[in-house]
Amino acid sequence: MTKAIAQTYTYAHQYRALIALTFIGACVLAAVFYTVNVYSVVSHTIALQSIQKQTSALASSVGSLDARYLDLSSAVTPDSLSAYGLTQGSVSVYIPRTASTATFGTLAARGHEL
Repeated sequence: MTKAIAQTYTYAHQYRALIALTFIGACVLAAVFYTVNVYSVVSHTIALQSIQKQTSALASSVGSLDARYLDLSSAVTPDSLSAYGLTQGSVSVYIPRTASTATFGTLAARGHEL
């Protein structure tokens, strides 16, 4: 056991510069990884804030357009449409519902194929 400890100490003593550089390299690599991740979070946060500003601007535009639409649609009446030549249509032919169409409708509602 003493020989193994002595041999380990000898290897560690011989390669201590390499071991130190390995740890320093690992720390630098971890710092670079951390920096990239922090930059990614910051850039995503800025992009999200920009999108939220655009969303609020679009929501206010849609709200004003909706109000304008409601104002215009409330002014539309059959009398005002007749001024433009539009009249109320009439149904020329009435198709009664017979037993066969009622059956087909029931079958279609149940999912049967014809």
